Formats: sequence, C-alpha cells, structure tokens
Amino acid sequence: MSSTGDNSSPDSTGRKADGSSFIKPFTKKNWDAIIDEFEKEEEKDQGVNELFKQIYQSGSEEVRRAMNKSFQESGGTVLSTNWHNVANKRVDPKPPSSNDDKSDVNKML
Repeated sequence: MSSTGDNSSPDSTGRKADGSSFIKPFTKKNWDAIIDEFEKEEEKDQGVNELFKQIYQSGSEEVRRAMNKSFQESGGTVLSTNWHNVANKRVDPKPPSSNDDKSDVNKML
C-alpha cells in the first residue's frame, strides 16, 4: 500500500497521524474470562441465597412474615427478620450502599 500523504489511515493504536482517533468497528473480547467471572458471581449469589433459605426455614412464623413483607414491599432491596420493626409500617426500597452517598461525586465536580 503506497502512502499518498493522507492522514486518515489509523495506526496500530487507533490514532490517525493528525492525533485524532476513530471508533473501531469490532473489539476482541475474552469471552472465557467473562463467562468465568459470571459463574463466580452466580456461585457467590447461590451461597447468600442458601443462607437466606436456611434462616427462613429455621425461623419462627414471625421471622418468615417479616422476611416476606420486607422483601416484597421493598422490591427486594430490604430483608428483615424482625417482625416488630416491619409489622405496622411500609418497608421502603433502599438502594445498595454504593449508591447511597453521592457526595464523593459532587466533590469531584
């Protein structure tokens, strides 16, 4: 391929000679690593689910009612085993703690 002085051809880093970049149409992904990570997350989730299952099965009627009510009303974001805390009030959804405090993001802006 001969050089015509055109700066539009990208080099191996994805940059053109003039310093601008382009979007690569295809990127290679390591699907084996992605699948492995997904399976590890599933295993971790199964362990937590087994723990909750054990608590539910071995708990009293009040524990089971509290777990059902809190999980259902919160959309799956809260799981309480204390019936006295959830019996007479609505259990509001609670986002994961990583989303609770946005102050760090505001400090960076």
